[in-house]
Amino acid sequence: MEYLYRHRDWSNVEVLGRNRLPVRPFYCGYPDRESAVKGKREESGNFRLLNGQWKFAYYESPFYVPEECVEETYDDREFAFIPVPGHWQLNGCDFPHYNDAIALFPILDDPGIQADNPTGVYRHTFCEEKQKDREYILRFDGVESAYHVWLNGIFIGYSQGSRNTAEFDVTEALKDGDNVLAVKVYKFCDGSYLENQDMWWFAGIIRDVSLISRPKIHMLDCRITSELLTEQQDTCSVPGKRGKFRLEAVFENHTEDEAELSVETELLDGEQVIFKDTRRIRGSRGETDYLAEAGPDNIRPWSAEQPNLYRLVITLKREDEVVESYGEWVGFRTICLRDGLFWVNGRAIKLKGINRHDWNEKTGRCITKEDMLADLYLRAEGRISAILSWALS
Repeated sequence: MEYLYRHRDWSNVEVLGRNRLPVRPFYCGYPDRESAVKGKREESGNFRLLNGQWKFAYYESPFYVPEECVEETYDDREFAFIPVPGHWQLNGCDFPHYNDAIALFPILDDPGIQADNPTGVYRHTFCEEKQKDREYILRFDGVESAYHVWLNGIFIGYSQGSRNTAEFDVTEALKDGDNVLAVKVYKFCDGSYLENQDMWWFAGIIRDVSLISRPKIHMLDCRITSELLTEQQDTCSVPGKRGKFRLEAVFENHTEDEAELSVETELLDGEQVIFKDTRRIRGSRGETDYLAEAGPDNIRPWSAEQPNLYRLVITLKREDEVVESYGEWVGFRTICLRDGLFWVNGRAIKLKGINRHDWNEKTGRCITKEDMLADLYLRAEGRISAILSWALS
């Protein structure tokens, strides 16, 4: 095959994504404080998994894929079915490969991928009761190795980076009722140069796909820092019982008007509130920064042996009515390096670590929470105290 294809997104080092939202820590909002404390996103009403059996067609090259296959009305009755998450190599298409010192694609000075690049087309229909006053975010937690997305025949975006999350705003494309999601996945992209390590080569949608809804006024991003204070300036000394807590958040207003908002920040030890701060902010159109700091007393430190955690609840209100609430777990500790030693909470510790990749003997890199817990239990039995989890994992 001879094509002029170097301008394609999956073979262009200048393109890492199209229409992706800024990267943020994962959270979804809750309708009230009580559900944010509980922290079960599946029960929030704002989070929906789209996993399951999707329609699927396999092609040896993206140039063999019919252009109309991403359209809403495309006849996909001849498509097979494949589990999402899943690898197509473990579901009857293509072959898994293991390599170390060699690559499965030509290595060029100017990174690029050959036209013979196995491609899978996924199609999935789901029903959604769309609300006019809300926004909708389509989230992919991991796709190997690059992909384009369409919703109801409308181009949504592109992303690459197999283990990186990507989010897209699909508010305008989403319909009330049935929606057709189409995803074109490429086995290789120019990013495969970095992912070419000693491991099995697979492809497909390998992690969760979800739809998140949120009000037009919401928390866009947040950063939480927490530590224990020491009586001495040396952070390696034994800490006291006083903590230091800092919340940096960004709230976003996509309505037409400026809004008078209040933000209520609480830190809970079980059911006991150990810190509470409420303040008003002017929710201008666009982004508004928010900062809360505290120094709670009688803090129980976090350690691997005693992983004490506190529940942080952030509640956004407008005219005393809850807009959305958010919940995160927070731990307090000190860490430092001194004299070549690693110190946690004033004690030097030794790490007995191993490397880890996501892996299941039947489903490859598509793993469940139970798989991860089984890994942790096995390592604990072997006295392993630390895990090196590669960025690729």
